[in-house]
Amino acid sequence: MLGLLLCFSSILAIAPLRTLFNLQALDPGTYLLIGGATLVWAILMYSILHFHLFERFFRL
Repeated sequence: MLGLLLCFSSILAIAPLRTLFNLQALDPGTYLLIGGATLVWAILMYSILHFHLFERFFRL
Protein backbone atom coordinates (compact mmCIF):
# COMPACT_ATOMS: atom_id res chain seq x y z
CA MET A 1 0.00 0.00 0.00
CA LEU A 2 2.80 2.39 0.87
CA GLY A 3 4.59 1.47 -2.34
CA LEU A 4 1.57 2.50 -4.40
CA LEU A 5 1.36 5.76 -2.46
CA LEU A 6 5.04 6.42 -3.13
CA CYS A 7 4.65 5.72 -6.87
CA PHE A 8 1.57 7.93 -7.14
CA SER A 9 3.30 10.73 -5.24
CA SER A 10 6.33 10.46 -7.50
CA ILE A 11 4.18 10.66 -10.61
CA LEU A 12 2.44 13.76 -9.27
CA ALA A 13 5.75 15.39 -8.31
CA ILE A 14 7.40 14.92 -11.72
CA ALA A 15 5.72 17.20 -14.27
CA PRO A 16 6.46 15.11 -17.43
CA LEU A 17 4.99 12.00 -15.81
CA ARG A 18 1.98 13.99 -14.65
CA THR A 19 1.47 15.12 -18.25
CA LEU A 20 1.99 11.59 -19.58
CA PHE A 21 -0.84 10.25 -17.41
CA ASN A 22 -2.94 13.40 -17.96
CA LEU A 23 -3.13 14.19 -14.23
CA GLN A 24 -3.32 17.52 -12.49
CA ALA A 25 -2.10 18.40 -9.04
CA LEU A 26 -4.84 19.03 -6.51
CA ASP A 27 -4.76 21.37 -3.55
CA PRO A 28 -3.58 19.88 -0.22
CA GLY A 29 -7.07 20.00 1.31
CA THR A 30 -8.36 17.67 -1.38
CA TYR A 31 -5.54 15.21 -0.71
CA LEU A 32 -6.41 15.29 3.00
CA LEU A 33 -10.06 14.60 2.18
CA ILE A 34 -9.11 11.65 -0.03
CA GLY A 35 -6.73 10.34 2.65
CA GLY A 36 -9.41 10.62 5.32
CA ALA A 37 -11.96 8.80 3.18
CA THR A 38 -9.41 6.06 2.51
CA LEU A 39 -8.71 5.72 6.23
CA VAL A 40 -12.44 5.42 7.02
CA TRP A 41 -12.81 2.81 4.26
CA ALA A 42 -9.84 0.80 5.59
CA ILE A 43 -11.24 0.83 9.15
CA LEU A 44 -14.66 -0.23 7.85
CA MET A 45 -13.18 -3.11 5.83
CA TYR A 46 -11.09 -4.24 8.81
CA SER A 47 -14.16 -4.19 11.07
CA ILE A 48 -16.26 -6.16 8.59
CA LEU A 49 -13.59 -8.85 8.27
CA HIS A 50 -12.60 -8.93 11.95
CA PHE A 51 -16.13 -9.26 13.33
CA HIS A 52 -17.32 -11.56 10.48
CA LEU A 53 -20.14 -9.16 9.61
CA PHE A 54 -20.27 -10.33 6.00
CA GLU A 55 -20.86 -13.94 7.06
CA ARG A 56 -23.46 -12.90 9.66
CA PHE A 57 -25.36 -10.72 7.20
CA PHE A 58 -25.52 -13.43 4.53
CA ARG A 59 -25.82 -16.27 7.11
CA LEU A 60 -22.87 -18.17 5.67
